[in-house]
Amino acid sequence: MFAVEDDSHVGENVSQTLSPLSPTFMQFNQPAFSVYNIIVRGLMSLFASVANMGTIIAISSDASMRSRPSNLILLSLAVADFGTGAVLLPILTTQNGLQRWPLGGVHGCRLFLFIEATFLTSGIFHIVLLTWDRYRLLTQSYSVYITKQTHKVVLTAVTLTWMLSIIPGTLEMVTWNSNVAAILKDGIRINYNVMCVPPSTRRLNMALSFNLLFRLLPLLVILILGVCIVVRLCQHIRRWNRVNQHQGSSTDRNNNFDEVNARMPRFGHSDNNVDNVILRRRYIKPIIVYIILLLLLVLCTFPVAAYAVIINSFCRTCFGKQYILYWVNLMYFNSCVNPVAVIITNRRVWLFYQRCIHTMCCNCISLH
Repeated sequence: MFAVEDDSHVGENVSQTLSPLSPTFMQFNQPAFSVYNIIVRGLMSLFASVANMGTIIAISSDASMRSRPSNLILLSLAVADFGTGAVLLPILTTQNGLQRWPLGGVHGCRLFLFIEATFLTSGIFHIVLLTWDRYRLLTQSYSVYITKQTHKVVLTAVTLTWMLSIIPGTLEMVTWNSNVAAILKDGIRINYNVMCVPPSTRRLNMALSFNLLFRLLPLLVILILGVCIVVRLCQHIRRWNRVNQHQGSSTDRNNNFDEVNARMPRFGHSDNNVDNVILRRRYIKPIIVYIILLLLLVLCTFPVAAYAVIINSFCRTCFGKQYILYWVNLMYFNSCVNPVAVIITNRRVWLFYQRCIHTMCCNCISLH
């Protein structure tokens, strides 16, 4: 059990002295932004909770989707996004409405910061895991892929992802007392009954290290491997098209298939009856889902990470607090658009939502 610092003091002008590196940082002296955050975060909370819960039910209830180990990654990602929508955003919305920290005291603040760091980091690490899965898909034959990428392997990887995701929150809790002592030396005291600000935000080096290791570095790895995945896929498609365009005899065609399979083990199959439909289902469609999720993650997460690591190190006054609020909301918005990407690109999930909407409409009509 961690020791708790006295939270009975309120530092003067805390919102000006603390660096807003944490998504929980808020200004309380701008009512317009409070109303804006209440509306935006309330809608995001509702949509993220409903959409991700629907995705969880759709994948869990469909035997065909459960049979594909890679869908466990999408299921776990939906769980992380659901936690953001059902736990984090309602608390932040309540905070904006009450103009004070709703959980009260340092205990509630520490618990919230731990959960927040876990869910937000988990969203990034799940895309890293999805990158690993898609990379294996394109760097070995499909028969080898489905043999090695079993449910047990993917479940182990998902468990490891969640274990790594709790590291930032754990480090925040472990260093809490030393961080509080450091800001007390600077004459800053925080009343945690009023606002929840992690003390690590005052220690710039620690905040930069967290954002570099758990945000920018994973994004960089994802982007590099993502480019490699797209390049490999394009190469495979061009080779496959050359095979399909071959107009020779059946024997020549079979020989051509064998030659391509020998040069291209990633697309090597035991028979020659693989057509474009199978190609799209096995390779192109999973890569499209991955690319969409990757782009959404970069667009929603990079601004906050870039500010924390780059801008805040060299020019802390270059951007006003209102821009940071927009970027933080954009980061939370990622939990809303991820399920939309899965719904659009996955026919079975889309049919699940169609059935749900049809059932609700029929029930409404029957009531009238």
